[in-house]
Amino acid sequence: MLFSLFINDLPSVLDTASITLYADDSTPYHVAENANLISENLHNDLLNVEEWIRKNRLVLNVEKTKSILIGGRQRIKVAQPLNLSMKNKSITQYSCVKLLGVQMDEALSWKPHCDGLLKDCSKALGLLYRFSKYIPKTALRSIADALILSKLNYCCTVWGSALNRNSLDFLQILQNKVARLIVGCKIHEKSRKELHNELNWLTVRQRIYMRTAMIIHRTLYSKEPFTIFMQLHPLIITHEHETRFASKCKVSGKIWHKEYFLSLREQHRGSLSVTKEISINIGDVVSVHDENRSQAKWRLARVHELIRSTDGKIRTAVIKIAGDNKKPTYIRRPVQKLFPLELRNEHTPKHEKEDRRSRRKAAILGEIKRRCVDK
Repeated sequence: MLFSLFINDLPSVLDTASITLYADDSTPYHVAENANLISENLHNDLLNVEEWIRKNRLVLNVEKTKSILIGGRQRIKVAQPLNLSMKNKSITQYSCVKLLGVQMDEALSWKPHCDGLLKDCSKALGLLYRFSKYIPKTALRSIADALILSKLNYCCTVWGSALNRNSLDFLQILQNKVARLIVGCKIHEKSRKELHNELNWLTVRQRIYMRTAMIIHRTLYSKEPFTIFMQLHPLIITHEHETRFASKCKVSGKIWHKEYFLSLREQHRGSLSVTKEISINIGDVVSVHDENRSQAKWRLARVHELIRSTDGKIRTAVIKIAGDNKKPTYIRRPVQKLFPLELRNEHTPKHEKEDRRSRRKAAILGEIKRRCVDK
């Protein structure tokens, strides 16, 4: 803590570059269109850092200082190497560096990190195989969480989304081996799904998705870390113009909304004329008749309570509907003005259905005979 307070003014000496501070590991970086401009700006800022170190009587280990140029594969091939130095010693440029336990390559493919992760986890898995006979399953699972799964979870939101399918499959195969070792089954005895369900584990892809969602949720609601929060924008303000796909979806959505609800109401009226009963139950979602709006814009509500009149029939319903202030309100409406989004025909007696079916068959046979006579 004292060291962090001592060096917290280091970013103020940089003119063009930015810097991230983590304990005694400081990483200045700069973004520009070409490598020559990056090299020039970083060189000037490193001179300022060197002067700041001298004034504060600190010691910099130049041999452990590394540089890397990150960009597209084609641009990296033709880019000039960085010309950086401190204390009259040149800073070596690498194609891959390790930053806080994560290996970064110049193209940000994260393949070196995945390869190193597989190597380290395979060594730990080999040790577990040797001692699995002498360790109970509960302890074996705890050791696997500490030695293997913790490495798979570490910074997986950074490197996981950029890995190709083959690399993720290799990590998944490794996790499957760990699961089989803990459960104590052979390769063909249980499927991957059965193993993960028994251990209550997520797959590698699911781990990445879950931790990414957790970070986004925490950032949106707590606004921390603030650097990530500033990069998140609601989708509605990304641009003001509508794309062709969005406009088509909007038009088709309006047509579907109108035709779907209108057809539901017509079918409801038809079933009501046959059954002579209102088929509405508590919890049903209904569209509410409104004389001041067009039929396609009638609001949706949920049936909260059904009220019977003195003759025992249901004539009124209490519905839960969103008010003008977006808060739900409870109002009463006649059931004749409520149109359920789900039709029920259980009220039709079975003998009436059979009578209609027999009359329909007789009508079809009569029509066929009439056509034969006409011919």
